[in-house]
Amino acid sequence: MTSNLFSALEKYRGKEKRTPHEEYFTQIITYLLHSDEEIAKEFVRYIAKIKIGSPFKVVPEYFIKDIGEFDIFIEKAADTLIIIESKMGAKALKRRADSEETNILSDKEINDEKEALFKYINWINGQNYKNKIFILLTYPYEKYIPVEKKLKNCMNDSVKFRHMPWNEVHYFLKSISDKLVSNSVQSFLVKEIIKYMEDENMNAWQSINNQSNNDLFSMWKIYDQFDKTLEDISSIFKKSKLNCKQKNRGNSVVGDSGPTIYKEVKINNKDVAFGFNAQDSNEGWEFSFFIEIDEPKKGDFDKIKSKLDEYIKIESDGDYNDLEAEYILDEQFFKKDRIEQKGELEKFITKVLDKMIELKVLSCP
Repeated sequence: MTSNLFSALEKYRGKEKRTPHEEYFTQIITYLLHSDEEIAKEFVRYIAKIKIGSPFKVVPEYFIKDIGEFDIFIEKAADTLIIIESKMGAKALKRRADSEETNILSDKEINDEKEALFKYINWINGQNYKNKIFILLTYPYEKYIPVEKKLKNCMNDSVKFRHMPWNEVHYFLKSISDKLVSNSVQSFLVKEIIKYMEDENMNAWQSINNQSNNDLFSMWKIYDQFDKTLEDISSIFKKSKLNCKQKNRGNSVVGDSGPTIYKEVKINNKDVAFGFNAQDSNEGWEFSFFIEIDEPKKGDFDKIKSKLDEYIKIESDGDYNDLEAEYILDEQFFKKDRIEQKGELEKFITKVLDKMIELKVLSCP
């Protein structure tokens, strides 16, 4: 058809109205649908649950004055209109606060999303097509369920509405991959998109088998090992001159960029989390030990910004501030025995706590 891969990717650069994933990935998928009419037909049959005949058009970023820009616009004369909107609100989950807050939309965000999407639905409702379908593709899916509920309360029977996770597209691509002619352009594109989705953790879940059970048991053993390590490390906080109380709370989080395992203590009525974080970067896996101190009042840390060491930073999120200290665990760290590793971490923890006392973030009883 009319587009080419480099033109599609070029449109990604320089726009700011969407997250990079939304813009980039919408272009890739649309290019694939442009490249092969049969794949496009299969895609419509799978995602919209209807058959569509030739000729029809697939247009990315279809703009209509006073309405907005549809991510993917699929039309067959007066017979079928399919609008696909993509929402990707995923953030790299590095810290405890990320896991608890960033994967949830606020009431205002839910209403804003609903109002923007309902404007599209109202426009579709006024069009004269036999089949009118509005599809919301989201990642992470659960983040947008409140938006789905709001939309369903406003829908009428003339427009069919579907909310689907982006990993359904991964499942579709896997289902057609083996049917394509080997070494064809379409086969290459589909396989590359599948790899891209899997790298971005957007793949469909796989069937659970005996090997999965073995992997799960291995994961549990590794988690138990880290959990015991953190329990041991918590004694370092208790031995400090601060008034430190153990909290029963602890957790493990698997985010888009990697897992985090942490525990918490209470110091001077402040929640202090500490744990291990793994992050997938372009250079490979990066491991670190972190200490995070919650501060409920925004601005309380502003006066100490200039006095912080390079390994300590302030993270702001709405009305809250977190003070984060990070210690990178390099290859040499992992070659050391347990005693040496604990000693290294104890030095880091002591250095951070002493700095916090110096800056009066924490105080001795």
